[in-house]
Amino acid sequence: MNMHEEKLDLIFDENLVEQEEQQELEYGTFWNRLWAYLVDFIVLQPLTLINIYNFYVWPKWWNPIVVNLIIIVVYASYKPIMEGAFGRTLGKRLLKLKVIKDSRTPIDHNTAITRYIPWIPALLINVYFATIEYKTSLTNDMATFVWLNFSQLSFSVFVLICGISIAFSDNKQGLHDRLAKTLCIKDA
Repeated sequence: MNMHEEKLDLIFDENLVEQEEQQELEYGTFWNRLWAYLVDFIVLQPLTLINIYNFYVWPKWWNPIVVNLIIIVVYASYKPIMEGAFGRTLGKRLLKLKVIKDSRTPIDHNTAITRYIPWIPALLINVYFATIEYKTSLTNDMATFVWLNFSQLSFSVFVLICGISIAFSDNKQGLHDRLAKTLCIKDA
């Protein structure tokens, strides 16, 4: 290969990169992402059922809070592990969505964890109040019941804010996407 051919190859490669950068991405819509979330919710339901059984049947044999914490760790690890390893969860795979960095490269585990950071406070609030709910179910304390409903409401408000952010931003980014500098795109 002579020098002239090498220059042509380099120009051709640069043009391909520019074309890829200019190619319009098709972002995952609010509804696509909601359906993907619901599929993931269904996938994780066996953990919820185990936890319910844990609180109301197993307490005779061991401390249900320990089992609850194990289940919460598994539940909270699902999205960061799946997205870090595969760029998608099972729900996103079913709906043909993929999470990538703003730079259009695949996300790694650190980015997936960063993407999950905004959900951690809501998760911790729910852990705290689930523990209180277990204790309250034994005492029927009305004030604790009100706080439990408040925690569920705060989680719902957070989800609503993220949903509104996805629905009305130009590139369909939720707060967690903006923090981690990621995009949720349709994967052809």
